[in-house]
Amino acid sequence: MFQQYENLSEKIKQIINLEYIMINDRKYIGLKKIYNKILAKYINYYNPKFLAPIHGDLTYENIMINNNDIKLIDLDGAQFIDAIELDLGKLFQSVFSCYEIWSNDDPIIKLDLVNNILLTKTYEQNIDFSIFKYWKEILNINNDMDLKKKGLFYMIIHLYRMIPFRFNISENSSIYVLKEIICWSNYIYDL
Repeated sequence: MFQQYENLSEKIKQIINLEYIMINDRKYIGLKKIYNKILAKYINYYNPKFLAPIHGDLTYENIMINNNDIKLIDLDGAQFIDAIELDLGKLFQSVFSCYEIWSNDDPIIKLDLVNNILLTKTYEQNIDFSIFKYWKEILNINNDMDLKKKGLFYMIIHLYRMIPFRFNISENSSIYVLKEIICWSNYIYDL
């Protein structure tokens, strides 16, 4: 799985293969290691329960709201029938990863691969988790924690897919995506 990303650049290859990495003064398990830990711990937990029609690219950028009138645009983001968790993951990409903010940036990355250190800007926002209350019903999930885990897991899947596209913008942009994957993967593993 990682080979296609490792082929992008030597820096990316080194980041992917680190045992651990310090990101903005916090220690994280490295990408390959946390990936394997999540698979071992949650192999069946994240499997979708059913397939249904989905949007495929359900980010804030593709939702238009005018008073009580809501329109979804750009509906050609994926297969028509797929795991609905993919749409939840895209929404989490907007809410938790702040995609719309950093996607228009060429992030400043300070990377010290000798000492496994990555410094970069982070984006945070206050999250009112109640905006996802209907997703618990849609996915037949009883609590916020399980919904959060699933949403973040599928967000991470979208971030993996994004790496080559962000690399076409800049190496730093793809490294920022790797940073997001590492941080959020460690987060859901610890939940």
